[in-house]
Amino acid sequence: MGNGSGSGDGSGTYNFCRQFTVETTMLNSYSARLFEQMYIGQEQSGLIYQETKHWINDDGLPLKSEISEGFLSPRVETSHTINVYEYDPNIKIEAPIMKAESK
Repeated sequence: MGNGSGSGDGSGTYNFCRQFTVETTMLNSYSARLFEQMYIGQEQSGLIYQETKHWINDDGLPLKSEISEGFLSPRVETSHTINVYEYDPNIKIEAPIMKAESK
């Protein structure tokens, strides 16, 4: 499934375009939905891009995020960030116990 949008100045050139896609996939043996966004924009230095990917598990928790950006034609990646999320079911977080003070 996908969707997109864009903007131009009416002269046949454009300022930016954006495409969104969602697909069901597997990531490290986990069922996940991959949400992707590709952005391409026009700057004085040329065409730029940013590609964003987020893998979300069936419980709605993030598994991995990846963002790359740079220039197109020729394609030069200037930044690439990867975040991986791990969950330990043995870790329990409990609310602090408040004791009432007597005066």
